Amino acid sequence: AVADIRKGNMEELFSYGFYYRSRQQMVECGLGHIPSYMVSQFEGAFNIKFPQGYNPSLQFMYHLWEDLRAHWRPLSFYVGMEVLAVAGGVCMRLLGFKKRWIR
Repeated sequence: AVADIRKGNMEELFSYGFYYRSRQQMVECGLGHIPSYMVSQFEGAFNIKFPQGYNPSLQFMYHLWEDLRAHWRPLSFYVGMEVLAVAGGVCMRLLGFKKRWIR
């Protein structure tokens, strides 16, 4: 829930989203103050206040650092989707719809 978000979680999000670094890496580079400044600016801009602390149960997906969560699908799945799309077009023509291009 939104009420579970803490300042530390937002700092982590801003560090990754804007600098592609963890909070620890930001501190090591001498930029440790920037995420908290960004959170305070965000709070002021949207008139909200995040509680102090960090909620470890809330984690966003580090899409460039973690493995991609994708599932293999056989080629027949994609062929089936194309067949359904063509069948839908045929049904529309049978119902009297016509394809027109706007120029």
